[in-house]
Amino acid sequence: MFLIAINNRLRQHRADADKGVALVAVMGVMGLGLIVTTLLLSSVINAIGYTSSSRAGVQSQSAADGGIAIAQASLLRGTCVADTTGEGNTDGTFTSDGLGDIIFTVQVQYRNGDAGAFTDGCPPNSSVNVRVLSTGTATAPGVAVSRGDESVVAADFTQSGPPAVSPSATGPAIFSYSSDGFTGSGSLVSVDGSQADVMIKTGDTICGGGSDGARDWVIEGGSLTTSGSCIIEGNVWAAGAVVNGSAAGIGGNVISSTYTGSNSGPVQNVWTTGLTSLTNGSAKVLGGVVAGSVSITGGSATVSGSVFSSAGITMTNSSRINGSTESGALNMKDSARIGGNALVRGAAYLEGSSSIPATLTAKSITLAKSKGSTPTVGTQVVIPSGPSAGPAPATAPLAPIVPDWVDFEYDVNDWTGYTEIVLSGNCGQIWWPLSHKLKDAIAGLTGPGVIDARGCTGGAVLDGSAEVELKHDLAIIANNIDLTGGAKFKASTDVQLWLIQPDTTADQLPTCGGRTFTVDGGFTFSDKISAMIYTPCLADLGSTHFRGQIFAGRTFLAGDAELGFVGVGLPGYDLSTGLPTGGEVTNPTSMFERPTSVRNITANGE
Repeated sequence: MFLIAINNRLRQHRADADKGVALVAVMGVMGLGLIVTTLLLSSVINAIGYTSSSRAGVQSQSAADGGIAIAQASLLRGTCVADTTGEGNTDGTFTSDGLGDIIFTVQVQYRNGDAGAFTDGCPPNSSVNVRVLSTGTATAPGVAVSRGDESVVAADFTQSGPPAVSPSATGPAIFSYSSDGFTGSGSLVSVDGSQADVMIKTGDTICGGGSDGARDWVIEGGSLTTSGSCIIEGNVWAAGAVVNGSAAGIGGNVISSTYTGSNSGPVQNVWTTGLTSLTNGSAKVLGGVVAGSVSITGGSATVSGSVFSSAGITMTNSSRINGSTESGALNMKDSARIGGNALVRGAAYLEGSSSIPATLTAKSITLAKSKGSTPTVGTQVVIPSGPSAGPAPATAPLAPIVPDWVDFEYDVNDWTGYTEIVLSGNCGQIWWPLSHKLKDAIAGLTGPGVIDARGCTGGAVLDGSAEVELKHDLAIIANNIDLTGGAKFKASTDVQLWLIQPDTTADQLPTCGGRTFTVDGGFTFSDKISAMIYTPCLADLGSTHFRGQIFAGRTFLAGDAELGFVGVGLPGYDLSTGLPTGGEVTNPTSMFERPTSVRNITANGE
């Protein structure tokens, strides 16, 4: 019995041992399953993160590249203004507002040399390095991974070709950023037959003296009034009004907002967006008129050609239009006369002795008797619905380019082959010991030279009876220039002279800073000297005569002054456009056709 009990106990123990072994095996299988599940879950999460991060990276990269393209297109047009409509858009800053799901912010930067920090904003013409920074943002950020949510791309644009280091004879006879006008008997003539143009960037201009030989006048941001003996042989373009009060008239066309013929001086053709009026009885347009409206009220004022008016034509007294007309309305009184056919899209009203010997076609026609006279019309055609418009009128000639202001700062490297002399202190006449620093420095030159007189306390001064002989080309750079009295520059051979007040603020605006530039009081230049006057201040020319050209912040050509135009120019710039020159670069916008480098510079700070 005892043995049986022991045997049973042993059998039970073996069974319990087998159960423990099975439990260990089960637990091992479960642990292995957990490890596999964890590895699979980690792999799935990593895959989702990688896939979403890749998608975000593509989106942010595409957005940044799109921002570069939009800014580049604007720079190519020379505007540097965003084409989108977001509130954050300013000059030099572009955002994607209004472009749907694409998200970017762009900042244009520039610097004027190959080194130094970049400045945020639109580049001035003098810039040779422009950078466009575009930050693109993904519309669907990555899951659990931020890499790729943002991409920053830098595109660099650099002008190619070496800068020009010798002056090029470009630009108009007179460029003035704004103008106090040309009054008195001052005159502008062409010496060598080249076109002596006058260009005004902003402001209203007066031509009160003679300007024989001046070809074209372009007043980009203002109006022009002529009077006295002012003669303009070429065309006039003006953003504002043109009042022709000169007895000599304008030899070419007028293209402006309004035109008034207030004297007997004729004009060839007139294009105005607003009113063209002839108020003087002897006023004449030798060709035709295309205008918003037309009023011919002065005595026997005459238009020899045809007239097109988008609004109406009003004629009184004995005024004449010898050609045909087209207008929205027609009002003729007294003895006014149209020699050709008249097409009126609205109502035609004729009174008194007014006449149209040819055909009058209108929506309605009224012939009113006045002072015993009834208007006469050759043939009347009434079209109640209004006649169809006739052929389109002739288009106006395109205006020449008015250059931007050139911020010309002195750099001796611009003057290749010129010897530099730096002056300081009192550079005028010193009576004891008897000397004249400026005159002595010029006399000591054995070849072309540059006198840096910016350190002269009173500026570059020639007055009294000082005579300076130029044997070589010469540039004088000074903060103030004062040429007065009986002093003179003389030369026995042809030389060029630059009188330059540098503009040290690179903002495409003339920055004067209270300085002065005066040529007056009988100061004379030899006719062997061709001079360039450059100043961001007022170029005040009283009664002097000189050959050359003027590029100034303001210009006053008065009294007995005479400028005989000869092109001289400035080194490194085309003064016909205000753009820098050098190598093959003729238009700075061409530098934006292809970036010199494009690279990703950061991604979420990494």
